[in-house]
Amino acid sequence: MRKLGIGMFCVALCMAVALILPHVGRTDIDVYDASERELFNPQVSDKSITAISFPAPLLRSRWIWLPGFVFIEGTDTKFDIIPTVAYDPSTALVVVPGLSLGNFIIQFVLVNPAWLANVTEETSPETVTVTADGVSDTITINLLPFILDEKSF
Repeated sequence: MRKLGIGMFCVALCMAVALILPHVGRTDIDVYDASERELFNPQVSDKSITAISFPAPLLRSRWIWLPGFVFIEGTDTKFDIIPTVAYDPSTALVVVPGLSLGNFIIQFVLVNPAWLANVTEETSPETVTVTADGVSDTITINLLPFILDEKSF
């Protein structure tokens, strides 16, 4: 039994020498430090998102909250399963946590009424910046027309 253990050790040693020996003295092996490689060859990130609203553009009422969806498609992004999406100005929307499917986010939103978001006809349409995974895009919110302004009755 003891001879088998020594024999297996000799076989393993011979195999290790056979694998290493052909590479001894080679000068064509590319040896580098990973930190130097990143320093001299920085990886350029092409991260981007495309935000699409439904309905497009989102609609704002003067008195009540209106529902809508924001779909975000990412390129070279890493979204969490429940992603963090920021909207600026934050008073424009009430945000319900979204769901991420790979490079795609679906998020249900409620558009705040004009009286709550301090929006008037002069400041409409409003542009909202959507930020996810460190990159941004914009969506638009239009104020619905006031029925009494038409004076067609």
